[in-house]
Amino acid sequence: MGACGCGTGDQAPFSWQWNDYTAAAGPSIFGSATWCGTGCGKCYKLTPTNGYSPTGGQGAPNNNSIVVMVTNLCPPSGNEQWCPSGTNSYGYGAHFDLMDHNMNGKISQLGWNNPEVTYQQVSCGSGGSPSSSDYSQCKCK
Repeated sequence: MGACGCGTGDQAPFSWQWNDYTAAAGPSIFGSATWCGTGCGKCYKLTPTNGYSPTGGQGAPNNNSIVVMVTNLCPPSGNEQWCPSGTNSYGYGAHFDLMDHNMNGKISQLGWNNPEVTYQQVSCGSGGSPSSSDYSQCKCK
């Protein structure tokens, strides 16, 4: 279901989560809560910069942007390298863990391997992200 309450009672994602870009965000984006954070349901335009962490990825093959909706928390516990409550091991203050619920390759097709990105909060429903009406199904609306 995720930390934004998106999904059915049996832990399965909603149908829109199978095909749209969603992400688990670190605490700087998700918020300080572990359930229904202030970042839930917000959308961000992610644009690769051609940079990456030399020990944690290979970047992206282009600078094409996508828009993701935050539907989960990338918790600091167990993910200190990427998602601490502050700057991560690579010097970044934010992290988006892109989700591929049915493992259909939507994320791997991007060719992204932990690229450095710029991010900007944008309206939902564009660039492959779910719409605000989709998010209204979530418990943390």
